[in-house]
Amino acid sequence: MAIYRELLGEGHPHLASGLNTLAVLLRNKGDFDEAERAYREVLELQRRSLGGEHPDVARTLSNLGALLAARGDADAAEPLFVESLTLYRRLLGERHPETANPLHHLGLLRQGAGDLAAAESYLDAALDIRRQALGTDHPTVAISALALGKALMERGAAGRAEALLREALRIREARLPPGDWRTGSARGMLGGCLAALGRYREAEPLLLDGHRILVAERGPDDPRTRETAAYLAGLYEAWGRPAQAAAYRESAGL
Repeated sequence: MAIYRELLGEGHPHLASGLNTLAVLLRNKGDFDEAERAYREVLELQRRSLGGEHPDVARTLSNLGALLAARGDADAAEPLFVESLTLYRRLLGERHPETANPLHHLGLLRQGAGDLAAAESYLDAALDIRRQALGTDHPTVAISALALGKALMERGAAGRAEALLREALRIREARLPPGDWRTGSARGMLGGCLAALGRYREAEPLLLDGHRILVAERGPDDPRTRETAAYLAGLYEAWGRPAQAAAYRESAGL
């Protein structure tokens, strides 16, 4: 970026591509403030060079919204997703796979706010678009299926969630290397679903394997690891095994 700025000058539209890559790296490192600055500069450059009506602008709005949501600023993220969705629908159409991205993120925001009916609506729409546009084995279909399955579990509809979680696990097991943390997360969530349905013997090996993978790949304090530990604690509590339940409650920070 330093070379780009020296050779092209501040404000050159070609800076946007390099800045976007830098923003992704900064976000992955957890440096949200610097990532936000980079995304906002990308957005300014794109609007200046491409105008407001361009898919790249919609993409950056969604990326910036996802960053703000990950930082916990849902109020700032939501209007960015709404604007991104409006642009995508106008420019690419209702059924384009990129249109699913802000729909998915809006679903996660509504889920986080406890509005599970709205979350289900957004997430179901995103999943439907991704299945139709990308095929039933695409990794983003697994992401959508997991998110919708989790929302249904939170609504007390574990029976409806099971098929979605199995779909997500099937895709991840086929597409990812053995021991990948994303497969571990899917195994844990399916195990949590089966535990909620009272199918403890089916749930236990999925949860234990998912937890083992997540501890190894993401560490014991990762939110997904703690979530799986909480599912295990609930399983053992319901199964009448209090000592094991207590151990996993401690792991989950409960």
